[in-house]
Amino acid sequence: MTFKPIDASNEQRFGETAILLCGFAAQELKPIRDLLDALGIVDVKIIPCTEGMLAQTVGEALSDPAQGLPAPPEKLPRVMILSGLTNELLHALLNNYSATKLPRPIFAAATPESVKMPLKQLLVELLAEHKMMQNRKG
Repeated sequence: MTFKPIDASNEQRFGETAILLCGFAAQELKPIRDLLDALGIVDVKIIPCTEGMLAQTVGEALSDPAQGLPAPPEKLPRVMILSGLTNELLHALLNNYSATKLPRPIFAAATPESVKMPLKQLLVELLAEHKMMQNRKG
């Protein structure tokens, strides 16, 4: 998988307009929604990752999410998959995320390649990439 920086243009990003939250507790959804509302990002579905979604592709999880309670946060890496936002809104969310006072997740944008992957595989790859980048910093 290739990771690319995202410019701050008003270009619409690929995919369903949704945010998939993995490794977040149910009570953490409200601070995310509050931040989105404050930024004027109101037409975005917030989808908590359930255990059933891990076998789905990322695209399936974004467009037809499995029902149920969010998977326990301790079982998943903390990842926020952003889909269908404009680059400008994506940057606003990233730049203002600290206002939620929640631990910072790994941020990822949905791509034509990633939506075809099983969600579990994408999470494993994102976590490995994150660890590699952390080791470079340290």
